[in-house]
Amino acid sequence: MASFDGWFFLAGLSLFVFALVLVEESLKSLAGRPFKKFLQAQTAHKARALLGSAAITGILQSSSVVLLITLSFVGAGIMSMRNALAVVLGANLGTTFDSWVIAWLGFRYDIEQFSYPLMAVSLVSSLFFSRKRTVALWSRFFMGIGLLFIGLSYMKSTLADAEAIAVLEGFTGGSPYFFIVIGFLLTAIIQSSFAAMAVALSALSAGLLPIEHAAGVVVGSELGTAIKLIIGASGKSVDKKRVAWGNIVFNLFTVLLGAVLLVPFIRFIQREWFGDPLLALVAFQSALNALTIFTFYPLLGRLARFLENSIADSHKKDPFMSIELLPPAAGVSAIDQQVQLLVNRMVTLNRKALGITSEHVGVPLPLLVRWQRWFRSGATFTDDYGALKQFHGELLEAASDLLQEDLPPAEAERLSQLLIASRNILHAAKNVKDIRHNLKELNDSANDNLYSALLAIREKESEFYSTVESRLGEKVTSDEGPLTLTENNREQEHYVQRTMDLLHHHQIKEFEAATLVNVYRELHSSHKAIIKAMVVLAAPQREEQSSTFQAV
Repeated sequence: MASFDGWFFLAGLSLFVFALVLVEESLKSLAGRPFKKFLQAQTAHKARALLGSAAITGILQSSSVVLLITLSFVGAGIMSMRNALAVVLGANLGTTFDSWVIAWLGFRYDIEQFSYPLMAVSLVSSLFFSRKRTVALWSRFFMGIGLLFIGLSYMKSTLADAEAIAVLEGFTGGSPYFFIVIGFLLTAIIQSSFAAMAVALSALSAGLLPIEHAAGVVVGSELGTAIKLIIGASGKSVDKKRVAWGNIVFNLFTVLLGAVLLVPFIRFIQREWFGDPLLALVAFQSALNALTIFTFYPLLGRLARFLENSIADSHKKDPFMSIELLPPAAGVSAIDQQVQLLVNRMVTLNRKALGITSEHVGVPLPLLVRWQRWFRSGATFTDDYGALKQFHGELLEAASDLLQEDLPPAEAERLSQLLIASRNILHAAKNVKDIRHNLKELNDSANDNLYSALLAIREKESEFYSTVESRLGEKVTSDEGPLTLTENNREQEHYVQRTMDLLHHHQIKEFEAATLVNVYRELHSSHKAIIKAMVVLAAPQREEQSSTFQAV
């Protein structure tokens, strides 16, 4: 290269990060029951959890896959919080295995030449075996491996240029502690400590950075991933917050330890253990994580109890999340409030699935609200639906505890009805979840009739959910207002007939008519479940309630 090309370097970095995402996503999909059972067996005890997660993370090249499955184990009560924290420690160490592979292969051999045939085979496999799910996923995995080394080659070739050293030589004369900040910012932006390590190795290999400065980048990268964990833990389950904050504690300690030992320790490693600066840098990263393990391993039980008590205390301030502390009568009343809160969450989730926003109903959003939604847009529908199910599960657990009490007959009957209402609410959300792919087909269709049908659905559903929110807690019967089965059935028949007319006049095709009918049927079922729940939440007198249920 004639001169330092920053865009070429950024292209290599982007390719490297994209390859990591490709590898991680394919591994998540490949992690079926046998792998989960194997991981469960390897994490049954604290020591095996630590060593097993380190080995599995090193082999899979993705700590996210291991931690994701671990969180599901903790949420299901299969794994204790102490063992989950041991998994986190092991996974942090296991990620350094990838750095060893890069240092040994990526900078000693022209691994890029092996990447091209690997990618070619992966492409052919994905094209000709696209219907074979396992083959397609492994093809994506090896495609990611190939792209990873090509991206690394781009970064190496860019930083090896003499102009690169001339451009950045002013920074290398400063303190190596300044590069801790650079490593933190770099990792916080690209959200990959492995990619930050690849940049540090590339700069060190090219002579762009002294080893102390490259070590500073590595130290800062340990903390940079904490930004993603903090954002990812917000609004999630209690167990996920505990594990995420445990990881943050480990990362903070590793950074502080690395800052204290930075210069003398990296020089000692290069002098006594590895003369090769690349291997010395990776050994420095591994040693820091090993020291963190030795420090926290005896304290995992105490840290787990601290996190459980701290997170639990923050939730006990919310009366909707701690009804087990209330007497039986007050507990049923709190369950009633929780079910109403479940309705609100279901309405929000269904609006998200249907694509209903304030813009669709002509209500402009305040600037602050739009900024909040933009920052929180990382939560997917699957995440929100999982949170709704988690909330419902916590409600069932609290209700089951109350059912063990000696409740008055009226309270016991009310509690049973509330549980039926909560199941109807979850059923209403599932109905809409099941037609998300149909809604996407309507939204992406070039047929104006189909897109107009979607707009009509959004407008009608927006009116329906607004009515639900405004009538929540009010008396609802089967013969008045929009929240009736009679009105629901009438609208269902009207939309199905309209679909048949479009099909009869050849304005839509057969499979498109089937899509529309399926959407209307699921929405009808969702409305029916909501109306049933609303009747219960209106809390009428027993005689009136019984007659209403018969009508429903």
